[in-house]
Amino acid sequence: MFHGTTRLAFVLSGIPLLLTALSCSEFRAADPIVGTWTLNAARSKFSPGPAPKTITVTYAQAGPALHVVSVVVSSDGTSARTEYHGSL
Repeated sequence: MFHGTTRLAFVLSGIPLLLTALSCSEFRAADPIVGTWTLNAARSKFSPGPAPKTITVTYAQAGPALHVVSVVVSSDGTSARTEYHGSL
């Protein structure tokens, strides 16, 4: 009987610990858009052409807002950078 009681107490004491761990922000899924995205020119079509050399867009969480930086390098080598900060 003592063994069953000890086991039940162990299981019941672990439940609040598990709930606390799951509520922590480290265990929540990150926003899937946050990160750096790059153009795969081989899998992309541009009409009318020519296609840019590269496009890189970075999304970063900045408190309750989203910070976005976009860098485009055209086929002629010129580049443009766009940056904005918006609420979600």
